Amino acid sequence: MNNNGKKTIEGIDYYPHLNGKGLVAETAFVEITAYIGPKAMVKDLAKVSGNAKVKGNSVISGKAKVSGNSRIEGKAVITDNAIVCRTGVVVGSSVINGDTKIIKNSTTFGDLILDLKEKKRKLRIL
Repeated sequence: MNNNGKKTIEGIDYYPHLNGKGLVAETAFVEITAYIGPKAMVKDLAKVSGNAKVKGNSVISGKAKVSGNSRIEGKAVITDNAIVCRTGVVVGSSVINGDTKIIKNSTTFGDLILDLKEKKRKLRIL
């Protein structure tokens, strides 16, 4: 890393986010109100907004969106076109990908993998 914290990974420049010091790719978008923990990473064209918190070794990538008061923790991966919004919580080694949406009052944990490729398909876990 140089003086401003810039780090180049696979030809892409990453900068530490002001709120949490996690790495954010120059191609990604993260609002200042969001928290990106020191070991977390936001890559590609991913977006993190609102008061969302990305902690642990979590990675937000692809065109994924995390917003509202969502929490991503542990070694979770949010990728592709997945959306975690409102008060969605993803923890552990969960992988949320495809067109999956995790919304208000939804929580995933452990080694869960959710991959919904069709936008019309809905999954309800009780």
